[in-house]
Amino acid sequence: MMKEFSRTVESMRDRKFDVTDKGAIKQTERNTVKQEVLLSFLADLPQEYVVGLTKKGIALRLPNTNEGSLPVILDIVFKNLDADLEGLVDEKTKAVKDAEDKRVKQEQKVARARAKRAAEIEKDKTE
Repeated sequence: MMKEFSRTVESMRDRKFDVTDKGAIKQTERNTVKQEVLLSFLADLPQEYVVGLTKKGIALRLPNTNEGSLPVILDIVFKNLDADLEGLVDEKTKAVKDAEDKRVKQEQKVARARAKRAAEIEKDKTE
């Protein structure tokens, strides 16, 4: 499971990187590491979905009964070394929860409206 990716990550463990004043790995090194990581992912992915490597990332075709396939580009984004990844995860988790809460409230509103309409129809039948 993800053997090539694990090897790539392990090979970077003690690597020294040039870091800019703003706390980012220099662009040329980021490009090299990005290529290494993408190639390791490429090697680990089920090959029946892989189209190949593009400038933007790994091109995939995911099977879909209705559309034939879904075209996807799997990319990697480097953040500054001081990036608050946990904070980014928390933001996404909150956004997903908020969207789900909104969806549930909308479903409840629709259900209440249907129930009210059904009650009105029943009432009209008895009059």
